[in-house]
Amino acid sequence: MINNNLRIGNFTSSQIYRLMKNDRAGTGLGAPALSYIEEKAMETLLGRSLNSETNAKPTMWGKVLEEWAFTQPEIFPIAYQTASQGTIKHPTLNWSGSRDGVRYDGLNPFSVFDLKCPWTLKSFMHFCLSGNMDEVRQNHDDGEKYYWQIVSNAILSEVNHGELIVFVPKQSQLTEIREFIEGDKRGYNLFYSEDEELPYVPDAFDKNLVRFQFEIPQSDKDLLTTRVKLACELLNNKIKTLKK
Repeated sequence: MINNNLRIGNFTSSQIYRLMKNDRAGTGLGAPALSYIEEKAMETLLGRSLNSETNAKPTMWGKVLEEWAFTQPEIFPIAYQTASQGTIKHPTLNWSGSRDGVRYDGLNPFSVFDLKCPWTLKSFMHFCLSGNMDEVRQNHDDGEKYYWQIVSNAILSEVNHGELIVFVPKQSQLTEIREFIEGDKRGYNLFYSEDEELPYVPDAFDKNLVRFQFEIPQSDKDLLTTRVKLACELLNNKIKTLKK
């Protein structure tokens, strides 16, 4: 939801990796971080999100396929529970996140998870060729983005583990997926797309689901929290400047 009030003016898990970009000296906030802070100041003054792009085909594919995947017990066993409370916010900082869900160990939350449904098979294959989250961070263009997104949601959820789940359907599953999105206006273009216009793997390809489970070092939690605190200070200063 674009104008989710818990996201407007807050640094969000999905984009928080930008705060981890250093300057050329390697000691301060880099240009992506400073740009992100400025955007959040603008949002605060506007009272709405700057982002209005919600209908792009890759975006819609990700949304409707994630909803379908959550109905599949072979992808999400009973220990996995999708997030029912939506966006969660840090108690004191301009910091929020929308996790996909939580994996439980018995009755206790164990890890946060995030599901990605890549639009390109090249992106998916980079995941397949990575053996762990460290290799994802090295090999995938969005590896750092996904890592810090999960770290952020883990901090907000007060857990110490994260999981990245990556799914692409097999060709034989496309019929069921079309049935799932039939009548949903968001999936109109996807419903009428030919198979070759959609990302799928042949049925003979035995790996269409990849999981990366990992423990999050306390040092990375501390590093991200320190960055967000600094960014909040700069955000407040930027808001004051723009109001003049």
